Amino acid sequence: MKAKDKLLTLKQVADMLGVNKETLRRWDNNGTFPAVKINARGHRRYLQSAVTAYLKRYGI
Repeated sequence: MKAKDKLLTLKQVADMLGVNKETLRRWDNNGTFPAVKINARGHRRYLQSAVTAYLKRYGI
C-alpha cells in the first residue's frame, strides 16, 4: 500500500465499476478483486490505486 493511497468504501467502488456490492464481496471472497479488511467485523475497503489499475486494465 502506498503511503498516500486512499481507502474507498464498498459502495464507492461498486458505483465506480458499475457492479453490485454483492459482486464485489464475491470477487473478494474468491480472490478476483481482494479488499482490505479494516476491522474484526470484516468491513471491506479498497485501495484507490487498485481500483484505478483495474479501470485502466479493463478500459472501464
